[in-house]
Amino acid sequence: MPAPILEARVRAQRYWYRDGLIEIVVGIVLLLMSGECLIVALGQRKATWYLPGYAGSMVAVAVLFPRVTAVMRERVTYPRSGYAHSGTSGRKRSIALIIVGALLVIAARVLASHRSLIGWDYARWLPAIAGVAIGAIFVCESRHLHLSRLLAVGVLSIVLGIAVCIAPSLTYSPALAMALYLAGLGCALLCSGGVTLRNYLRSTPPPADLT
Repeated sequence: MPAPILEARVRAQRYWYRDGLIEIVVGIVLLLMSGECLIVALGQRKATWYLPGYAGSMVAVAVLFPRVTAVMRERVTYPRSGYAHSGTSGRKRSIALIIVGALLVIAARVLASHRSLIGWDYARWLPAIAGVAIGAIFVCESRHLHLSRLLAVGVLSIVLGIAVCIAPSLTYSPALAMALYLAGLGCALLCSGGVTLRNYLRSTPPPADLT
């Protein structure tokens, strides 16, 4: 592919991350998943509020958050930077990240109750596996788009996933370790997206006719 075309595609894909909103949304989703793992760790799955709350969070992930992101971009980003179609790569990676996280939450629930299935406590290492898998997505995205903040989040994902697996106080509860991993990564994404959004609003004022 000719270099000018490749550079134009990369610029369009970087636009997907310009305002930090996608990181904020993914961070909130990971915090919801963390809450699900914490509920499992506390043994509250049989509570009357559990199923409605779980169903509501899944509806929010599938329907509400994408719509909220679109509305915010219509009001915040597009008036300042114009509309640009970033292609499907950024959206696909974000969806892939959410799907990976959701599958890992489900795996944590299943594996935590079948630790001896193949003779070793593989559920204990699920946060490390998640950390490497999700971290690899961020690292690859950072290298492709030259965004250092995504590299920092990717490295943090790997380190945090391994750290919660080897912490002596957490090894007995894979669900709790997974909850802490997802909460830590979610907070990191909220911070990254929040700082990016603040800098974007400061450096990119709206047109004069909109102020």
